[in-house]
Amino acid sequence: MLKQEMKGGMALIEHSNLEEYQDPVNYDLEFDGEMDKYQFYLELARSSPGEVLELACGTGLTTIPLSKAGITMTGVDISSAMLAYAWLKAEGLTVTFMEGDARTFESDKRFSMIYLTGNAFQAFLSDQDQIDLLTSVHKHLQPHGIFAFETRNPEGTDLSDQEETEWGSFIDKDGNNVKVSGTQCYDASQHIMHWVTMRDWGYKRTTSRIACRFTDQDTLHSLLTRHAFRVEHQYADWDKTPFSPSSSSIISVCRKC
Repeated sequence: MLKQEMKGGMALIEHSNLEEYQDPVNYDLEFDGEMDKYQFYLELARSSPGEVLELACGTGLTTIPLSKAGITMTGVDISSAMLAYAWLKAEGLTVTFMEGDARTFESDKRFSMIYLTGNAFQAFLSDQDQIDLLTSVHKHLQPHGIFAFETRNPEGTDLSDQEETEWGSFIDKDGNNVKVSGTQCYDASQHIMHWVTMRDWGYKRTTSRIACRFTDQDTLHSLLTRHAFRVEHQYADWDKTPFSPSSSSIISVCRKC
């Protein structure tokens, strides 16, 4: 369980940060289809031939398209439910999934490329979490291997506290239109956003909580450099638009030093 933070006497973290990942089939229906992103990571993998590792791979939304395109893939995730669905979807493919924590997992393999996507970098909430992640990535990369990930840019994101607002909708596995809304509360002292997501299924209403850390571009660049990565490119979008201070995302492509 995550360490509990307080804001105005209210507990902000009193959960495992895994509540969003208990329903993998509907998770895919809500979040699948980011073709530009899949193509970005596929092109990057092809530029550095060898086996590729996705950390925090979830149900394999990106792992599986890369595997289908001929990339030898391994995926690691901490959620057994998400991995079980990933294995089911990957039947017949040469892809391996492992249950483990990205900060501490161990493999004898050394990969030509390691990446995280879905803003998974933001799930590492403390300085030590980020250090442990980068140490693990560095250890499991081949010499001069590629490390890539994206994270929301705090300078390009509305970090104000917000009451429940509509976020969108999706069609679930049973054909129901599910309305999605949520709240946000930002802890500026810890650089952590606390989101509560509400899903209205028509016949039920569910909630889930997640906390995500925001790291600005200068801090991110310094962090990567200190842990023996050379930042080669930083983009604002999957079309490789150059990063600018107002960009909503920071997509980093790094090389192991």
